[in-house]
Amino acid sequence: MPIFEISTRDGATIIDGEYFQIIMVAYRDFEDESQEIDNFIVRICDEDDEISVTFVPKIDEQEGPTLGGRTRHGREIHYYISKSDGRIIRKHYAR
Repeated sequence: MPIFEISTRDGATIIDGEYFQIIMVAYRDFEDESQEIDNFIVRICDEDDEISVTFVPKIDEQEGPTLGGRTRHGREIHYYISKSDGRIIRKHYAR
């Protein structure tokens, strides 16, 4: 099953429970960064042996694009989570 399945009947997004647990590993660490999830967009990619989860801060209209993945809402954070054991393999901030 893919990470996400879009149901054409009712427009629902379905997430496989195994992948949801992996996403939550990244989210729990993200919360420890004292960031507010409401101010971020979450990007999830299924790669060979890992799932990458990236928290991208939203950009205000007055702010415009910035280099380095930082806005007034915080920094862009990338997580790579192992599919085999659900642990964070690596984490880095956009530069």
